[in-house]
Amino acid sequence: MRPLRVLLLWLLPVLFLPASGHGWECSVSIDGPHWVKLGGVVTLKASGLPEGGQYHWSATPNLVPHGDSATLTGFEPTFSESIRVTVRYDTPRGKSCRAIKWVYVYMPCEVVLSGPAEAEPGEEVLLAATGSPEGGAYEWRVSRGSGAITGLEGGALFRSDQPGEVVLEATYTPPDGGRSCKGHHVLDVSQKCSVSIYGAVAAPLGETVPLLAAGTPEDGTYQWVPLEGLNPKDSFSNAQMASGDYTPHTAGHHTVQIHYTTPEGQSCQGSHDLTAYKLESLSPRFACFDSGTTLSLNDFHLLTFPGGYENTVSFVPQTLWTLFQTQDVTVTGSCGRGHVNGAATTVQVVNKESRQEVSVLLEVPNFVNDALKMMGVGEATDLRLATDFARFMECCSGASVRSSTTGSVGMGLHVHGGPFTIVGIPLPPAIREYVTLDALAVGVSGQARMSMEGEHHGCTDLTHWSGSGDILAAIDVGGEVRILLPRQVIVFQGSIKGNTSVSKKISVSSQDLIVEGKWDGLIVAGDISLTYRTLIIKSEPILWEVLQEKPLKQSIIKLPSLK
Repeated sequence: MRPLRVLLLWLLPVLFLPASGHGWECSVSIDGPHWVKLGGVVTLKASGLPEGGQYHWSATPNLVPHGDSATLTGFEPTFSESIRVTVRYDTPRGKSCRAIKWVYVYMPCEVVLSGPAEAEPGEEVLLAATGSPEGGAYEWRVSRGSGAITGLEGGALFRSDQPGEVVLEATYTPPDGGRSCKGHHVLDVSQKCSVSIYGAVAAPLGETVPLLAAGTPEDGTYQWVPLEGLNPKDSFSNAQMASGDYTPHTAGHHTVQIHYTTPEGQSCQGSHDLTAYKLESLSPRFACFDSGTTLSLNDFHLLTFPGGYENTVSFVPQTLWTLFQTQDVTVTGSCGRGHVNGAATTVQVVNKESRQEVSVLLEVPNFVNDALKMMGVGEATDLRLATDFARFMECCSGASVRSSTTGSVGMGLHVHGGPFTIVGIPLPPAIREYVTLDALAVGVSGQARMSMEGEHHGCTDLTHWSGSGDILAAIDVGGEVRILLPRQVIVFQGSIKGNTSVSKKISVSSQDLIVEGKWDGLIVAGDISLTYRTLIIKSEPILWEVLQEKPLKQSIIKLPSLK
C-alpha cells in the first residue's frame, strides 16, 4: 500500500493544476462572465504565468482583442448555444500553453410600453407594447390607481375613472415559454383647465348672436375679455356656464375671448371666431321684369363682404307689381334684418295686362254700291268696320321693353233708307203715249260676316294677320203702272219685277287682304195691260236686262302696320 500512497501523493499536485495550463513552465486562464445576451457585450480577461509573455486570442467572430483582454459581442452560434473563445499564451522563455472558455448566449425577455404620459378622467388612452423575442403573449393590469384596461393586438386601451397617478403593467411571456418579463407605463390622470365658447360662426352685420361658454373642471370663474358689441349676461363666479350676446358693428372676422379659472386655481382661455357679413352691392342681371315676378338670387349680381354669403340675401319687395304699363321699382337687398345690411337698385317692371286702345284704319271696296250705281240708285249702302285693338308693353326675355299690339276687325253691311226709285223704265210705244210716269222701286238687303285678328309681337318685331269673311247683298226690283181714265173707263195697269245679288269673299294672305266676288245679273220682266171695264183690250210683255252677270275683279289691299 505504501508505494500506492506515494504515487497518489506525487500525482496530487498535477490534478490541481489549472485546466488550461501546460506544465509548470506555462499556465494561462480566462476569467469573465459565463453568459452573454444576444447583442450584448462582455469583457474577457486572460492571466498567464510566468508573467511577461504574449497573448494570442482566437479568431472568434465579434471578439476584439486588447492584449490580455478582449471584448465579445453576443451572437447566435452555429453549432451550439455557446461561443468558444481560445487564448494562447507564450511565456518569456518560449513556452506555450492554451485556455478555452465557453460563453453561453441567451435571448432575454424584454417588453417596452409606450403611450401618452397625461390624460383626463374618462379619456381613452391607447398603449403600444413591443416584446422580445417576438410572438409572445401579453397580460395587462392596472398595478396602481384605478380604471379599466383592455388588451388589444399589439397594445391595450385604458380608460381612467378618476384623477391620480396610474401605473399600467404588461406581463410578457416569450413564445418558447421561457421566463416572462414585465413592462410598466406611468400615466398622470388629471382634470386640466379648458373652456369653450359656443355660438353661430357667421351672422349678418348688426344681428345679435347668443354665446355660451363652458369650462372644466366645473364651478370655476369666468371673465369675458372686453370687446365692442359684447354684452355679458350672467354672474361669473362659481358658475357651470357663462352666457352673453355679441352684436358685431363692422363687417369682417371677429374673435370673442373668455378667461376661465378652475376651483384649484388653474387658468386657461377660450376663443370663438365669428364672421359678420353684409351686402356690398346689388345690380339687376336683366333690363326689365314682368309684373308678378318673384325675385330670386339669379336675378341679380351680388357682392357681399366678406365674400361667400350671397345665398343669404333676401329682397324687398319679394314680388314685383305695377298697375302701369311700365314703372321703375326700387328693390332693396339685405343679408339680415335692418338697413345696416342693405343695398338698393332700381328695376323696370312691365305690366302687359295694362292696355291702351288704338284705332286701325282699313278700307274695303263696296261692290254693292257699284251695282246700285249702274241701276241709277247711287250709294245706298256702306261697309262699316268695327276695330278693337289695344297696345301694351312687353319685357322681351329680360333684355328690352318693346311695344306690342293685338286686336280684331269686324265688318257689317248697312243700308241707307229705301226703298229707292229707278226712273226711265223702257215701256212699249203703244202704251207709253198713255203713261206720264214710270218708275221702279228697289229694295236692298244684305249681310256681312267677317272677323280678322291682327297681332304685332314687339319682341320679334313681326306682324301677323288672320281671318276671313263674306258679304252678300240681295236686290229686289218691282213696280206698278196704273192709270185710270174715268171718261172712257179705260185702265192701264201692269207690274214688273226682278231680283239679283252681289256676293264677295274676303281672305287674308300674309300681309294682304284679298277681296273677290261676282254680280248675278238683273233682268226685270212683266206685263202691262189695257183694259176696258173688265175686258183686257191689249197686253204687252216687258223684258229689261238691267245688269249682266259678271265676276268681280280681285282686289288686293295692303293691311296696315300694327307697330
